[in-house]
Amino acid sequence: MSCHNHDRPGLPDVANQAEEILQRLNIAKAYMGWTAFYYKSTGQAQKMNGFTDWYRRIADSWHKFKLAETDEESTELYTRLKAVFDEAWRERFAGEIPPGGFLVPPGEAAEAQEGGANK
Repeated sequence: MSCHNHDRPGLPDVANQAEEILQRLNIAKAYMGWTAFYYKSTGQAQKMNGFTDWYRRIADSWHKFKLAETDEESTELYTRLKAVFDEAWRERFAGEIPPGGFLVPPGEAAEAQEGGANK
């Protein structure tokens, strides 16, 4: 992998850290998009207040290569958005999920399969 920041070439740790943060932000953005759409459709848009601005501030820090700050903030944003997404997913599919079913949040599906294989 090469870093497109020509002011700091040849720093693979920086490039790797930047890529990890970017992947985390992309996943957080997907969680935010689905959850915002869902809550808007149910008249609960206020549950997403602040997430878009928070995401934009972190993305701006990433573009400025403030990686230590961005790493911590993006982890917190990801964690909070995943929790809100999981809650919305369960709410949306309540009653439609068969026992031991398959309509679970994507992260939990992998955990369920791993747990089931170990029993």
